[in-house]
Amino acid sequence: MIEWRTEYSAGIDRLDELNRKYIRAANRVYEGLKDTHQKDLLIEALDEVLEYISLCFPEEERMMRIDGYPWYESHKDEHRKFLEDIIDFQVGLIAGKQVSALKIGAVLYNWLTDHICGLDKRYPIFLFVRSAA
Repeated sequence: MIEWRTEYSAGIDRLDELNRKYIRAANRVYEGLKDTHQKDLLIEALDEVLEYISLCFPEEERMMRIDGYPWYESHKDEHRKFLEDIIDFQVGLIAGKQVSALKIGAVLYNWLTDHICGLDKRYPIFLFVRSAA
């Protein structure tokens, strides 16, 4: 289970609130991965990740676009790739295909470590530097 830690914070309250929602959804997916016979539970948990995406990505992208964030397009591409991965897992499970629990877990974990703890933190730094100039 993942618990919210201060190092996950981007320093923007709304983004942190949405990323907490992601952690709750990811934890539900991890619970669903423990019992491979609970396919419906895993599908529902992935629905929660999709709900996070539907709330977080448009809001974050809107803020970045308005603020003239120079890495907006590449950030948006990362969002698109993650969405595609989650949809692929969801469609595979619904179709009854074998979906790798290890791959699902890795994608979710990497989103936390690489995107939320990495790329998302560049945005408030940009805002800080811009305001100081």
